[in-house]
Amino acid sequence: MAGSGCISSNKDLLKSERHTSLFDNISNILHNIDQILKTTHRKTGWAYLILRLRVGSRINRSNHSFDRQMRSGTNLRDGGKSEVDRCWKAPYGGLSIGVVSALCLKSFSFTIPAFPFWFPPSISKLSLPPQPQPPARPLSPPPPGPPTPIMHNMTDEELLKKSSMVPQSQELLVPKVAFMFLTPGPLPLAPLWDKFFQSHEGLYSIYVHSHPSYNDSTPENSVFYGRRIPSQPVYWGTISMIDAERRLLANALLDVSNQRFVLLSDSCIPLFNFTTIYKYLTETNLSFLGSFDDPRKPGRGRYNRQMWPTITIEQWRKGSQWFEIHRDLAVKIVSDQKYYQVFHEHCLPPCYNDEHYLPTLVNILYPEMNWNRSITWVDWSRGGPHPRKFGWIDIKVELFDQIRFGTECMTKPIAGRVKLNVDGCSFENPGPSDCRGVIRDEFGKVMAGFTSQLGEATNTEAELRAIIEGLKLFVEETSWYNDIVLGSLLPEKWWVPLPHFFRGWLRNFIGGTLLYLLSGVLWCFYIYYLKRNVYVPKDAIPTRKAMLLQIGVAMKAMPWYCAFPTISEYMIEHGWTKCFSRISDVGCVAYLFYLTVYLVFVEFGIYWMHRELHDIKPLYKYLHATHHIYNKQNTLSPFAGLAFHPLDGILQAVPHVIALFIVPMHFTTHIALLFIEGIWTANIHDCIHGKLWPVMGAGYHTIHHTTYRHNYGHYTIWMDWMFGTLRDPLDEAKKI
Repeated sequence: MAGSGCISSNKDLLKSERHTSLFDNISNILHNIDQILKTTHRKTGWAYLILRLRVGSRINRSNHSFDRQMRSGTNLRDGGKSEVDRCWKAPYGGLSIGVVSALCLKSFSFTIPAFPFWFPPSISKLSLPPQPQPPARPLSPPPPGPPTPIMHNMTDEELLKKSSMVPQSQELLVPKVAFMFLTPGPLPLAPLWDKFFQSHEGLYSIYVHSHPSYNDSTPENSVFYGRRIPSQPVYWGTISMIDAERRLLANALLDVSNQRFVLLSDSCIPLFNFTTIYKYLTETNLSFLGSFDDPRKPGRGRYNRQMWPTITIEQWRKGSQWFEIHRDLAVKIVSDQKYYQVFHEHCLPPCYNDEHYLPTLVNILYPEMNWNRSITWVDWSRGGPHPRKFGWIDIKVELFDQIRFGTECMTKPIAGRVKLNVDGCSFENPGPSDCRGVIRDEFGKVMAGFTSQLGEATNTEAELRAIIEGLKLFVEETSWYNDIVLGSLLPEKWWVPLPHFFRGWLRNFIGGTLLYLLSGVLWCFYIYYLKRNVYVPKDAIPTRKAMLLQIGVAMKAMPWYCAFPTISEYMIEHGWTKCFSRISDVGCVAYLFYLTVYLVFVEFGIYWMHRELHDIKPLYKYLHATHHIYNKQNTLSPFAGLAFHPLDGILQAVPHVIALFIVPMHFTTHIALLFIEGIWTANIHDCIHGKLWPVMGAGYHTIHHTTYRHNYGHYTIWMDWMFGTLRDPLDEAKKI
């Protein structure tokens, strides 16, 4: 198959000495790897074919935070880890490398990379095709004629129409592979490509789409000389990216000999020789284009409801920009008007056309023409917002050996969701496998099979890997929260360099502060100004000075309050708790059951923690008395909700964390409940009795601030009722 990975490099790679050294290193590597292939390919059935080397600048790059969400996820139903590699957004300063590989199967096949691998969630719906048969024709083209001129004066509309109507040749032509380069300007790796194409004239075509203002200086002896097509400016993340891809396809389709079409960037290199790649691409009638259903924010979250009914959310797909497709599918793509128009009008940032247009189009109309996997792979194994980077000095044979012979070749399913059956380790898996191994879903249905793999792993080891990959989902979640809060409010240079733990703390601090102040201000404005004398008599409204004092106490404690949820996130990310990342991991019924048990445990814990803060005199004197001073001054207000001694506030939040070690809990729900505390505590300190039984509203809590010995509960009255400390506001009113 055709596989590729992307490497982003430093601008210094373009300097003469390092640049020359890089070419020498790569040339040597290609020669050595080719020798390895002769002996290894027969044993393993693995074929690495194309590697992307990302170099230099990109067209109008943007550091949109959404790309950072593409780094994790292994669940087949909840959106596998994306193989999308945004080659227009590669930051400078290093290399990120990856290779896609294929396994030879008995009856069907799928892709497994040498490092982490994630299946698209839609793979269970695929009809996996059989292995392509070797072609009957020899790899000997007729003598090549002079290069066909590719410059023309057609508009895009005329070009697309003409290319879609090019008739299929009735002659038995030797097929060519069209290599289409999408680049902002020069091709820094052109010398390497010249070596790659050498002596294979007549088997390939080259098309280059660069910025129209670029002053071409390609030497006449290069295969890229005269291969620029009429182009338009391309801006990252916009429809102009799709226009450029369709423009490349349309120009390539004008040559009836072109049967395969490969989209490349200016930073791509071939990993194996031309013959190996050519034979693989021409031996199948299917295409390689990633298309999967990602239910997360970076997937379905980008769907625009205005696309309905032409495109429904169930049809919405995501995938890599980089593809290798058959001529039949290329014609379908340039002929499309219906779906292109929908994307042109409604796919605007944070919807990115190059990640969704082709995957969605192919999923709706031509799924049977696609292998449904991307040709791009990057190494996300280290987590974080960016893929792994390597310096230019790392481009050595050892690096490729690590990629090729790494033992992390097994799939990494979520524990209990997907089972890996391998000969000798099918214990507790439903049924034996009739080949080297199979992948089954949670219902025991075979999803795919394989006949060979690198390395060995028992089912237990596979499950352990599943746990590790599952934990990365938590890192994904917290990083996404960081992007939303910090990315929206602060320059990246202020927070991106921080370690992951401190980014989480900063996000919790800013988010907690905003939540506390906004909820307090809005609630005070409503009850003290808009509804003055309705809920609170005018003479009972706290003074501005008193409320500012409460805000000051709360803000001094806020840095400490935010440390606690940050620590809980750290424990969750390291697998110390029973948290799960997706509700679908357990199902809605189990989720609601666990949530109920969690809330009961938290209510029980807060009740007794609060009660002991009153009963144990030193704790009350040095900690909790800080909070109760406001009822003595008759200044109780919503801002008093978080006006605690820092340690007092942390102690009352401890039950939230202890519950994570006892009850399986949804991660996002846990974090949300911690921050709901900020709103809830504002509510129960406004002195307004809501009369909503059995909720522990402000009417109950005001009695607590009066008697000190009643109504310790937090959300409900059940614990006070159970342990004999309940006092009802209605009973108090009758006494008066």
